[in-house]
Amino acid sequence: MPSCVNSCVNNFVSVAGKTKCKIMQFLLFFFSRYIGRKIIIILLFRSFASIFICSSKFEMMKIPFLCLLLVILPATVISQDASIKARYKKFITQHIDRQMTAKGCDNVLRKRKITKTDSNECKETNTFILAETKKVRSICLHEGQPYGNKTKSLKPFHIIVCNIQNVKARYPKCRYRGKSLKKRVIIKCEKGFPVHYDGDIGHCET
Repeated sequence: MPSCVNSCVNNFVSVAGKTKCKIMQFLLFFFSRYIGRKIIIILLFRSFASIFICSSKFEMMKIPFLCLLLVILPATVISQDASIKARYKKFITQHIDRQMTAKGCDNVLRKRKITKTDSNECKETNTFILAETKKVRSICLHEGQPYGNKTKSLKPFHIIVCNIQNVKARYPKCRYRGKSLKKRVIIKCEKGFPVHYDGDIGHCET
């Protein structure tokens, strides 16, 4: 158990005791790990549990600052991780398809409901990387190099670039023209996960 938690337990736990404190910490971890999307509920649950453990008289005004800090910081980290994973999932939907072809733009973008953010407007350009998900993620781990605040792949990838043909149309009536290329891709990485496709370098039509 971390020293800061030991200090909290030794100074402020009387009735619950160390054993109950450990049990409650396990329960808090379990809820945080497996219900990560319900961050607000977790934060409230953890706050209530901290009050129960760290204050023998249930007096909120006497809860030590460190106890509150122990509640807030883990919840913040969990919230950030959940956000990154959600963006990573969206990246996969919008930019990875091993079977993509230049003629498949209309069908794939419509099927995956790819539009401009928070609207039904047709996206002007969308690029698909023809590779396995783990291969694309490796750009953020060991197969990429810094490119400003982005990451550039060390090797070129086969990609399909879909460009809108009817600009004023709305989903699901978007029509695209696809082009097959082989380029080094530039992506935004967060904690080892690709979360945004920024562009590509080099030109080689296939």
